[in-house]
Amino acid sequence: MSEDIARFEFILRRHCEGNATVDHVDEARDALEATIATLRADVEEMRRDAARYRWLRDLKCNSFSVGKDEDHASNYMTASDWIDENPDWYRDDDPAEVQRMRDTNTIWRLQVYPHTPVGFNVWNAATLDAAIDAAMEATKEKA
Repeated sequence: MSEDIARFEFILRRHCEGNATVDHVDEARDALEATIATLRADVEEMRRDAARYRWLRDLKCNSFSVGKDEDHASNYMTASDWIDENPDWYRDDDPAEVQRMRDTNTIWRLQVYPHTPVGFNVWNAATLDAAIDAAMEATKEKA
């Protein structure tokens, strides 16, 4: 990254041919550093999304399903009310994630039938990313 910034400073100074002040160069360098940091964060998020997609695509199972707000919304309830009425469905979920489901009024569910249509695993979360991440972590622990 420092090579990119040095090259950018050189180009800016040459382009401005003496009209650029140190402040201009400093501002341009700061803007470039911020842009590079943002791009790196975006690339990292895309890598995580790609890993989630590949995990789902390559999942060795009988079947799986993904749903959003299937139970509470169709029963005209809030996520919080639904969780209160069905606490056993959420006992294996991270308590902080259950609170996020309550706070966002959103429940994503990933349900996987590993090798037979009898017996399944369920991960609930406030976001699809969090549900897949929890499933990936749980299946990594079993491997």
